[in-house]
Amino acid sequence: MRLVGQEPQIDPNQMLTEVQVADLVCQSVRTLQKWRVTGQGPAFYKLGQSVRYRYAEVQGWVASRRVKHTTEAQRFACGDGRQAGRDARACAGARPD
Repeated sequence: MRLVGQEPQIDPNQMLTEVQVADLVCQSVRTLQKWRVTGQGPAFYKLGQSVRYRYAEVQGWVASRRVKHTTEAQRFACGDGRQAGRDARACAGARPD
């Protein structure tokens, strides 16, 4: 297990594969693929058939998701970019009572 702050020194302009980014953000490659379709997740580059992410942009995306308390985290509750608001059922398309 890698601890926060113990990542190896990486050139901020280095291009990473989706496998490397998935490991970096603790998500599956499939989740990254879904995020690319929905416009969620870090910015990426399409080079021919390859997908690459710039390390600095991934780090910026991670930093943008920093929250100070759990109520702030609700804005990231839906996996498709929608905000859950007060009712997490909104992510599933259910209407609030």
